[in-house]
Amino acid sequence: MKLIPKELARRLVTAVASQSKPQSEAAALQPVGIDSQTYQKSYFVTISGLPESPEPSREEMQRTMLQAFREAGYSKETKVTHLAIFRETHRRGGVHFHIATCVSERCRWLPWKKALAKHGIAAHFQHIQIQGWAKHRKMQYQCMLRYCFVPTAKKPLASLDPEPLLYHCSGRHPPLIDAIQGELDAEAITLSVQEKFLQRAEHGKPGESRFQVSCICFGALFAPKNDC
Repeated sequence: MKLIPKELARRLVTAVASQSKPQSEAAALQPVGIDSQTYQKSYFVTISGLPESPEPSREEMQRTMLQAFREAGYSKETKVTHLAIFRETHRRGGVHFHIATCVSERCRWLPWKKALAKHGIAAHFQHIQIQGWAKHRKMQYQCMLRYCFVPTAKKPLASLDPEPLLYHCSGRHPPLIDAIQGELDAEAITLSVQEKFLQRAEHGKPGESRFQVSCICFGALFAPKNDC
């Protein structure tokens, strides 16, 4: 994916803004371990220990992820809908990949991990711990993208992948600047507005105006959908 000026500008603004905020939204997001019985639609996959020569490309990683999923024994109706593949360089050399995934139906991750191992890929499956946000299952994919895309004090802009590979089963993955906002429906909007209201109330700040919330909800409800 080629960076467009709007996306680059957003990341630069975010980097500057993070200097005035002790903990940005992205900084509050952390990958955490999950047990073998976890059953959900989105997983955060980290792949490391790869050979330095030849170094695998993002495209090769995409093909391997999709092929392994097909070989994992899931139902024919279950498919990978979204992938976002970020390549990051280690300080001491070598690379690792962070891959945000979303599938059409909830499933367990262990069969996918075992199928990847047959391709010589050691994959670590996690999900994102959401601090201070409503823990809605539809927020997982967008939070994975935020973790990889938005710079923080611990993950400066220079260390992030400027050209991640974005995959959608329809061929129309939204731009990152839109995807990090997440898929919004009436339920997700209600949870988001409720969470922001409670956070502001906790700090003694007035809530958002009803007109402002209504405008946000109206725009989100009529936004194009990205599901297959």
